[in-house]
Amino acid sequence: MKFITKILIGLLFSASLQAGWQEAGSALEASDGDSGNYFGFSVDVDRHYAIVGSPSDGDGSAYIFKKDSTGTWIEHQKLDNPSAPSGEGTKLIKSFGFSVAIAESSGSLNSNPSLLVIGAPGSTITLDSNTKHTGAICTYELNTDTGLWAQQDDCLMGVSQAGGFGYSVGISNWLSSTTSDFGMITLIPKANIVASDPFFDAKYEDQGFVMFQDYNATSHSWKIVNATVDQEGSGGGASGVLLGYSVALYRNTAVISAPGLTRPDPNDDPDDDVVSVIEKMGRVYFYTAMGDFISGYTPPHEETVGGHNFGFSVDIFGDYCAVGELHKEGNLTDGAVYVLKNNEGWGPTMGGILTSSAKGYGRSVAINNKHLAVGAPFTGSYNGTVFMYAKNKNDWWDEVDRFEVTKQWIFGFNVALYNDTLMAGAPLKEKVKVFDYKPDVNLAALTSIIMYLLD
Repeated sequence: MKFITKILIGLLFSASLQAGWQEAGSALEASDGDSGNYFGFSVDVDRHYAIVGSPSDGDGSAYIFKKDSTGTWIEHQKLDNPSAPSGEGTKLIKSFGFSVAIAESSGSLNSNPSLLVIGAPGSTITLDSNTKHTGAICTYELNTDTGLWAQQDDCLMGVSQAGGFGYSVGISNWLSSTTSDFGMITLIPKANIVASDPFFDAKYEDQGFVMFQDYNATSHSWKIVNATVDQEGSGGGASGVLLGYSVALYRNTAVISAPGLTRPDPNDDPDDDVVSVIEKMGRVYFYTAMGDFISGYTPPHEETVGGHNFGFSVDIFGDYCAVGELHKEGNLTDGAVYVLKNNEGWGPTMGGILTSSAKGYGRSVAINNKHLAVGAPFTGSYNGTVFMYAKNKNDWWDEVDRFEVTKQWIFGFNVALYNDTLMAGAPLKEKVKVFDYKPDVNLAALTSIIMYLLD
């Protein structure tokens, strides 16, 4: 009986220690990495796979990590800078891995393969000694026979004269459902990509451009289904909007930021013929995955000082969207993150406006239905901090933890969440830290069970 008692008390003690966020083993590193490659510049994770961009590894690369049966993340495959597509002009794929997004297939009912997209916004096309900085995106799928990721089509080049297509990318791999007149439900595998060029300038300088793609499971290829330079489907772009500076996609909903958008000065005299504007207030837009406009949102700032950069970073999960804001241009203090909720329209939740004086707060965000991660990579001497929040029953987001480093890592430059796993990039250190969340144990209930067994 004493032996059993010790075991039960040990279980109780262990449960109390293991609740909350914990670093999960060693940080991810490239097996062939080198200083200056910026491994960890971009990161995404879904189910058993994670992808990490290393855009300065030559002309760029990306690394796939896979979670093994023990919960350890193992380097699975390196994706080297791919060959440029053929055709008119000389094409070069550059800064490959600047942005990444991955969507593992859920299997069973979802017949789509696991998919990923990688942005290479530094890519160029040279024709008749004229070099265009167009950017590009490259897509891959998982071959279940070999267990390796293979490129699908040629990389898709951008169309701008001096832009950066692939600056931000998002991907979804999901099941849509339709209901017949007889009540029969049919599940349809869907996959979509959203990719942007915020510096697109066909008509206005840095107006921005966003492209939507739909996946064809039969041909294992992507089709462009829509593209926009507009705001709110209005038919007109504007200079300096930076539409698509950050994009994210969850199932059938895309969020697209425009941190450079201006707005009228609320203190303007309505009788004055001269309209004053506040620079770089920012706005986010919601579209379907096929590119149909849904709605837009700008926080109701009363200040007349510009440079808020609302929409510097975005992420979306279900009915929740996180939007990072860097308040003052050139001054990386006093950041904010807005948590928006879709409740017959997108707007901030109660307690969903989070602020901090940490440098770079809101540079990166990641959200799901339980957790919110916010990167502040410039704290200290560019050391970096990641703030963790949890959603309570009242839809408020409470800070529950924060992770810091003491060296110049710019830790938290990018963050990614899947379920109870967090990944945070530190590109100056060439690392990605991994954390796992252990749910709180009902210690009172566990104690009662132990007492009952000991009775």
